[in-house]
Order: sequence, then structure tokens, then C-alpha cells
Amino acid sequence: MGTYDEMEKIMKRLSELIIDELDRKNQSCLKFAELCGVGRNIMSDIVNRQKTDVRLSTIVKICENSGIKIENVFCDCRIDKMINNAVISINGTKYSMKPIKSNKI
Repeated sequence: MGTYDEMEKIMKRLSELIIDELDRKNQSCLKFAELCGVGRNIMSDIVNRQKTDVRLSTIVKICENSGIKIENVFCDCRIDKMINNAVISINGTKYSMKPIKSNKI
């Protein structure tokens, strides 16, 4: 299973969790997007599974503002496969992410 498959699982899980929250709170997708600080089109695309890739910061915003636990979004995936060769950019400087070999931090 490749990175694309893992991302697809994450997006499916995120969509399911958001739909559960919408039902639980009896809220519209628009109101939920406002609550989370996410654009309505992005939220709609996530819920309708039209988006196959979302920024981590968007997932964090949704979780922090909705009661969805971030660990539930990533619970069924192999995140280590996704970050093995990932590159992040902080203030224009790029960093390569590598898994930690030891369980000790």
C-alpha cells in the first residue's frame, strides 16, 4: 500500500468523522466550516470526498475546533510510510523528515 492509498484512507476517515459531528451537532457543513475556521468549499470537498489531499494544518484546525480527536483521523494508517521521504518548509527553509529508529526519545 503506497502513500496515495494511505492519504485516501485518511481523507475517508476525516470525512466520516466530520459527517458524524455534523449529525451529532445537527449542523450544516457551512456552519461547521465557519466553526473550524476552514473555507466552505474545502470543507464541502472533504465531506464529499472530492479532495484527495489536504494540508495538515487544515486537519489540525478542524480537529482543534470541532472535538474530533486527531488520533482518530490517523488511527488506521501507516503514517511512517507517508513521512519517510516527506519534506516540510518552515519560513522558506526545507527540511527532510525521517522516521526515528528508536522508541526512546
